[in-house]
Amino acid sequence: MFQSKRQLRGNLRCLQVLLFVITVSGAHVETPDDNSRIVGGSETTIEEYPYQLSIQLQTKSGVMHKCGASIIGEKWAISAAHCVDEISVRLLSLRAGSTYASKGGSLHKLKKVYMNNYDPDNYENDICLLEVEPPFEYSKSVQAIPMESSPEADGTIGVATGWGRVKEDGKGSDVLKQVSLPILKYDTCSKIYKEIEYDFFLHDGQMCTLDDGEGACQDDSGGPFVVDGNLVGVVSWGLGCAHKEHPGVLSNVSYFRGWVKDVTGI
Repeated sequence: MFQSKRQLRGNLRCLQVLLFVITVSGAHVETPDDNSRIVGGSETTIEEYPYQLSIQLQTKSGVMHKCGASIIGEKWAISAAHCVDEISVRLLSLRAGSTYASKGGSLHKLKKVYMNNYDPDNYENDICLLEVEPPFEYSKSVQAIPMESSPEADGTIGVATGWGRVKEDGKGSDVLKQVSLPILKYDTCSKIYKEIEYDFFLHDGQMCTLDDGEGACQDDSGGPFVVDGNLVGVVSWGLGCAHKEHPGVLSNVSYFRGWVKDVTGI
């Protein structure tokens, strides 16, 4: 979920008064009403990133893009837990094989959602597995992506993709976008968030990217961060969008690799 600084301050003050954990309530975290896209970067096609999925949410006014996700097996996808938390699977589907969030490709219903002790108060373990039906049919525009089992080195360049907002508090693009971002040292990222007004901190299983004018934004949540063809991170949260002083936070796929295998066999 990605929120503005004003929203963040208001949410965190309320949490502080109530003696709740005040770490991530207003960072890059999605709600069902959020609409967001990659900031900066460039347009691309699904053939370049055939593992990319759009989580589609059925609303009273129609179907809308909600979050990103990635194909990891014929009947499996991976995303951020906050994207689907407390939403009926009957209202959710996955669009595969399309460059566009609103049309094309194939739609797949969710059979079941699996979470790993997700904490919605602070976005710890912000990762989920989505079992779909019917299964994905592989083609040039629909492919599974292998998952990384070991942490990547600091400074490594990866690629984030999605249909999120093109600028903070702005509108989104219906066309898939891509952006290259370096991995930021965990300790550096943790220190940055601890020093921003309140006691921000990172959890085990999280990693960061250095967003300097480019990066993920609302509705990019749940989407992939990929290095050398392997899924390394799942977009989770951050303060604002694409601010150098506010790194993007992702769930570290290697940290959850054992859990993914236990659930999916992959």
